[in-house]
Amino acid sequence: MPVPYTFANQIGNIALSELDANFSNVKAAADTATTVTASAQPAITSVGQLTSLGVLGNISSLIGGVYAPGFYYPNGVSILTGISSGSSSYGNSNVAAYLAVYNGGLDNLAGNVTTSGAVNASSGYFSSSIQGGSVFGTILTTTGFVSATGNITGGNLISNNAISGTTVRAFGNITAGNFETAGNVIATQGVRAAAFLTSGAIQGSDIYSTGLLRGASLTVSSSANFTGLATLNGDGANAVIHTGNILPALANAYNLGSSSQYYSTIYGTSTRAQYADLAENYLADKNYPAGTVMMIGGSQEVTAATAGTKKVAGIVSENPAHLMNSKLNGDNVVALALQGRVPCLVTGPISKGDLLISAGDGYACSNNQAEAGQIIGKSLEDFSGKTGTIEVIVGRA
Repeated sequence: MPVPYTFANQIGNIALSELDANFSNVKAAADTATTVTASAQPAITSVGQLTSLGVLGNISSLIGGVYAPGFYYPNGVSILTGISSGSSSYGNSNVAAYLAVYNGGLDNLAGNVTTSGAVNASSGYFSSSIQGGSVFGTILTTTGFVSATGNITGGNLISNNAISGTTVRAFGNITAGNFETAGNVIATQGVRAAAFLTSGAIQGSDIYSTGLLRGASLTVSSSANFTGLATLNGDGANAVIHTGNILPALANAYNLGSSSQYYSTIYGTSTRAQYADLAENYLADKNYPAGTVMMIGGSQEVTAATAGTKKVAGIVSENPAHLMNSKLNGDNVVALALQGRVPCLVTGPISKGDLLISAGDGYACSNNQAEAGQIIGKSLEDFSGKTGTIEVIVGRA
């Protein structure tokens, strides 16, 4: 069937079948257009879903964002920066400006908080662990551990397990199972832990440890209580600084230092002792009981005094208040009282205040006409028996 037409001032007829074929070609060309002219681009409002789109200029969104699988560009601003073409990995520095920042409380978290950056919260209650570059919080409470490669700072730090960081600092309390830090442990209030392990300083008002305590220095403004071993590695100046008293848990039950680990020089205004004599160690020819009168002689340095000798050395002391020459070694080392008061073996009769000389066999007797070198001391008691033990003042003529 012919169809009349007018085109470019030409009039004619065209078969209907030929016209249908031409319209099909136009439709196909529109569906596969390769180029949209600049004047036509503003009229494009929706094109459905594009398999691919190549653009030499910018793609701008006036309302929403531009999205592709794995990438989202809100308002035309790229999330990723510093990524080279074809790169399949990126770090925090590439997206740092778009990461979420939360400064509120992290409450009742059942899992771990783990980051290579900072953990910053006004408060935190965790049933597990906290790990980060640095950890900051007004209150951090966890049944797990708190660990940081940087600093741990908070108002109160409470952990049933370890708290470890370069510096552990709290403006309130620090309570932990263990402390492990290469820096300082600092608190304005109490510090309590089963063990402290730090190469820095430990500072607090009350410090309590049931296990090992090791640090460069210890500063306590109130009280310190250690039921375990405390080891402080100071810089040679001040390892322990305190403003109160240092008291043992039980009276007369513990030593300050030992026979193998002792202090070099002790400075003080005064000292007090329960016992009453000044003694010095000497080598004897055999073992002698306390109270024996000794003289210089025998196969070693001292032996039991003979009657009337002028070589009197002293009286064997049982509990010296101060012992000199304590490192003397030998088979029979005796501490001889040189000054003070001690028990002494005597033969009677003796009156209080009498001068005492050697009676022989290590005993003393009264002799108020004694000569220089003979005098052992003076009697503090009356004694009327044959032999016995009385209190005497040593070294008083």
